[in-house]
Amino acid sequence: MKLLQIVASALGLRRRVVVRPPAPLSCTRAARERLSQLLPHQAATLRCHPSHDGQVVHITEGPAPTGVPHTAIDGLHASPDDWARCAGLRLDYDQGRWRVQTSIQMQPFETPNPNQRMYHTDRTLQTGRPIYTRSPAPHPDPLSQRILAIPGVVAVLLRENTLTIEREIDVSWIPLDREVLAALHQHLLRCGTAVSTRQQHHHSSDLEAAVWRIIQTELLPTIHKDGGDLVLVGVTSGVARVQLRGACTRCPASTLTLRGSVERVLTRAFPQHIQRVEAE
Repeated sequence: MKLLQIVASALGLRRRVVVRPPAPLSCTRAARERLSQLLPHQAATLRCHPSHDGQVVHITEGPAPTGVPHTAIDGLHASPDDWARCAGLRLDYDQGRWRVQTSIQMQPFETPNPNQRMYHTDRTLQTGRPIYTRSPAPHPDPLSQRILAIPGVVAVLLRENTLTIEREIDVSWIPLDREVLAALHQHLLRCGTAVSTRQQHHHSSDLEAAVWRIIQTELLPTIHKDGGDLVLVGVTSGVARVQLRGACTRCPASTLTLRGSVERVLTRAFPQHIQRVEAE
């Protein structure tokens, strides 16, 4: 599959997904026509109501509400908070009903791990340190919870505009691709935003802070490119302990990554402090 991806990219058949910020709430032509048909002193009011899986967008028609600001769309009213929540959405009016639409582009990529696949999207899904969640998880973030609810998915790694999922053995990727796209689509329809985590690491020593800087600059770019992640657990008695996540988990090439890359870089950078690297 990787060979096919390389050939497709070389021929210009597979374009890189470009991340785009969500645009302000917009309307289809049918929705604008409906707004223009409202009687004088009437308006459509948009409100977001919390639900178990995000925010549900409701649009009602009636007398122009008091205390609810007029939006940038003629005939539509929404509070500033609800207007902000609906960024990236589009209102439509079809067969007498208001509907909410959205879109997201997604491209799947194979990883060195045959049971893990990485997806590039045109939306920012996560900010800060990557989030890795395995099922069952006590309190997963809303997006990870959606992905883990897909039958056959056992783990998910969120990083910037990508996600990497681990499947159960012998589960086909074709239905999983469709389910992952549907989960992302539903996340956006429920006014889902990027999951935010702390960027800073808390290190117990100056040595660990220096080791982490080397990991960030020399190791993580390649590991992230393959759909994986690495976390420094600590450095004690000449041993650097790390956690491999995402596509690096249960990967046939994980030992090669650990010994041939991580250990080589860290022992060379800190010969007096690190003699070997172990994965937890």
